[in-house]
Amino acid sequence: MDQQSKGQVHSLLGHDMLRLVDTSIAWGSAYRVALRALTHDGRWPVDDAIGSLDFFSLEAFRELERDTSLAITCECPIKPDMALTLYFNSLGRLYIRRGSDPEPDGTLGFQMVRVGHVAVTAEVMQAVRVRSAEAEASELQELTQIRREIDELHLAGELPKVLEQVIDHVEHVESVCFYVKDKFFGVVDRFTNLTDTKSSKGVLSVLRTQDCSSWTDEQILLVAALHALFLSGRAIRFEEFNGMILTATALWRKLNALKKMYETAHCGLDPAGVRSFFETARQVGRLAEQATGKNWLRYRWIYGLTFYKTEKILQSAQSSEDPHLHLKEFGGDHSILTGCDERSLSTERDCFFALARVCLARDRRGDKCPYLSRASSGWVEYLIERIVASAVVATRADYGMSSSIRSIAQLVQPDEFQLLQVIHALTPKDFYTCFVSQGFDGLEPAIAKEIATSVQKRMMFNRWHFVPGNFPRDKIQKSRHWYYPPAVPDIAIHSDVHRAGHSRAYVKFSVRAPGPDMSRSPLSINNRQYRGFYDVRVVRMDGDSFTTEDMLRTRRRTLWLEAVYAAIVDDIEKNMSSPWSVRGFQIGDYMDLNPSQVAAYARPPR
Repeated sequence: MDQQSKGQVHSLLGHDMLRLVDTSIAWGSAYRVALRALTHDGRWPVDDAIGSLDFFSLEAFRELERDTSLAITCECPIKPDMALTLYFNSLGRLYIRRGSDPEPDGTLGFQMVRVGHVAVTAEVMQAVRVRSAEAEASELQELTQIRREIDELHLAGELPKVLEQVIDHVEHVESVCFYVKDKFFGVVDRFTNLTDTKSSKGVLSVLRTQDCSSWTDEQILLVAALHALFLSGRAIRFEEFNGMILTATALWRKLNALKKMYETAHCGLDPAGVRSFFETARQVGRLAEQATGKNWLRYRWIYGLTFYKTEKILQSAQSSEDPHLHLKEFGGDHSILTGCDERSLSTERDCFFALARVCLARDRRGDKCPYLSRASSGWVEYLIERIVASAVVATRADYGMSSSIRSIAQLVQPDEFQLLQVIHALTPKDFYTCFVSQGFDGLEPAIAKEIATSVQKRMMFNRWHFVPGNFPRDKIQKSRHWYYPPAVPDIAIHSDVHRAGHSRAYVKFSVRAPGPDMSRSPLSINNRQYRGFYDVRVVRMDGDSFTTEDMLRTRRRTLWLEAVYAAIVDDIEKNMSSPWSVRGFQIGDYMDLNPSQVAAYARPPR
C-alpha cells in the first residue's frame, strides 16, 4: 500500500478509520477492494454508504461493480489517463479519481491513503466521464433552482433571519459533519468550521457581512440545504447527511424520499404545489408531525463511525411480545400494592399509573420497601428500576438505563420568568441515571464501576442539555448550551469508538427510546409541554446488533414509564408543599441482575 499523506493524522470524528478498515491490497478484484473501503469492511450497508461518493467516484464504482475482473495493483499504470486511482481518508471516505488527476484535497490535515490503481479501457473511462458529466449538469440545474429560491428570500427581506436560524440550529445538534465536493464541514466534538470557534469565524457566520449575490454555489447550497432540512423535520435532519456528500441533487432526492415514506405510512397527501425545495421541505415537515397518535412509528438508524443517522418507518409499533406481559411481570406487584385484581386493568397505562400512585403514597408515608437494590431508595425508584431491568432482560442487553430530573417540582413555577431562572440554574447533578446490568459480576469490579459511572454521568449531562430545548430559543440565554430533545427511538451500531465516554462504557450497539416519543403527546408539567424528558436505553458491548424488535420492546418500557411520570407529575402538582423527588441512583451505584432476578421476568424465547 502506497501511503501518501498530507500532514499529520487527525481524528476529527474521534477515531482514525485507517486503523479500523483494512485498505491493504493484493492482486485481485478492484471492486472488492473498493466495496471493502466504501462499507468499512462491511460495517456500513452499501445502500447507505454509496451516498458518500461524489459523482465521478459513484460512476467509477459502478463500472468496477459491472466488471469484477478488473484488477487493482500498487503500481501506477503506464497511461494514467486510462487508470482509476482509489484513495481512502482517515474519516472513512472512499475517493476514485483518474490516475492523472490530483490527489483529493486533504487540507484539514486528515490522512489520505492511496489504496491502488486500476487500468481500464477507453470505453470504460469514457462511460464514467459521460455519466458523471451528466450528473454534474443535473446538479447545476438544481443549484440554479436553489439560488432562485434564496434570491426570493433575499427580496422578501427574510434571508438574514433564515441565516441566523441556520447557524443557531447547527449549534444545537449534537453532531453535524458532511462533505461538499471534497471539502469537509462540521460541528463535532473535535472539529468545527460551520460556526464560530474561539479562534476563527465559521463559514456560515462570514455570510452575515456578504451580499447574497456574491455567495458561491457552495455557500448557497450550505444555507439552503440546512434551512430546507430543518423545515422538513427540525435539526435532526442535518444528521442524515453525516459522512455523506451534500449536493442539491441528493437534497432533492432526500426530501422526496421522506415525503413518499410518510405518504406510504398513510399520513395523508399534501396538495401538490409548485416545485420548490422549501415548500417540499415544509410538506415533509407537516407530514412528519402527523405521527402523533398513529400506529406506525418513526425511528432512526445510526451508524456510529460516521455519525450517519437516517429516519425510517415501521408500519406497526407493536412488538411480538405477549400483550399481557406487563401483568406477568408486574401483576404480582399490582395485586400486593393496590389490593386489586390485575384483571380489572384495561390497559398497560392503567397498570403502571396505578402502581406509581400507590408507590408514591407509600413513599410519602415513609413505608420501607423491602425489595430495594443498593441503588434505589424508595418504592417509586424500585418501580423505575424494575422497568429498566425488564428492558435489559427482554432485549438480552448487557446493561440498560433511564435518566431524568430528580425534582420535577422545580419546574412547577408560578410564572415563566421564575421557571426560566430554574432552568438556567440547573446542573447535571440535578439529574439522575438508573443503571441496571446483567452479568457484571463477571467483570473486574473496577471495570464494572467505571462503565456504570461513565454512563450515569453522560446521561445526566445529556438530560441537562435536553431540557432547555423545550423552550423558545429567545428565552434561553446564549451562554446556556443545549440540544434539541430527542423525540424518536433509534438503533445505533458501532458507537464504541468515536467518543471517550462511549469507549469507556463499551457502547458498541444501543437502542434509545426517548419519552414521550413523537407518536405520543408531550409530557405536560404545569401546562408546559416537554419531550426528551426521560428514556429507556439498552446497550450490548459486543455480539449482535439490536433489531427493530428490540427497539419496540425498549419503547414499550418507555411507554410504561410514561404512565409513571404522569402519576408523578399529578402527585407533585397536588402536593407542592412536600413534593416527591428521586434520592437514590447516585453515581457509581447500580443494580446487577442475578439469575433469580432475571428469571422473574418473562424472558423472550431464542
